[in-house]
Amino acid sequence: MEKLKPCPFCGSTDIGIKDHIFEFKAGQDCPCSSIRKAWAYCRRCECEGRKTTIESVYDSEIIAAATEAWNRRKDAEQLEPAEAIENDSYSLSCRCPKCNVYIQRGYEEQTKYCEKCGQKIHMRAFTNEEIETGRFEREMDHYEDL
Repeated sequence: MEKLKPCPFCGSTDIGIKDHIFEFKAGQDCPCSSIRKAWAYCRRCECEGRKTTIESVYDSEIIAAATEAWNRRKDAEQLEPAEAIENDSYSLSCRCPKCNVYIQRGYEEQTKYCEKCGQKIHMRAFTNEEIETGRFEREMDHYEDL
C-alpha cells in the first residue's frame, strides 16, 4: 500500500483517513440511494484532501483511494516559490501572493509555506535601512501612545 505524504500545509505526518456514506433520495422507483466517499485529512491542522467516490465496501480499497487522492499533488520541493508581497519591516509581516493572507516573518531571508493555501513563498531579507525605519516607526508609535 502507498504511504501517505506529509500535510502540504503544516508538514505533519499524522494523517488519517475518513469515509462517509452520503444518502439521498434518488426518485420514485428507488426510495433512496447512497454514495460512499473517502478522504485523507491532517490531524494537526485539520486540512482535508479531495473526497473520492468509492463503490467498494472493502476498507483496503477505501484507504487506497483516499491515499491516492491525498498524494496526487506536487511535492513541496517541486513548487516554485513566489515572492512575498507587501514586505513590512514595521509589523514584520508580508502577504501571500496567491491568497493575500498576512504572514508573520522575521528580518532575515526565508522560505515559508502559506498556512491557508500552501503556496511556497520566498521572503527577501530586509535591508538595514528598512529595519531601522521599522524600529523607528514602532518607537514613535509607542511614545505617541503615552
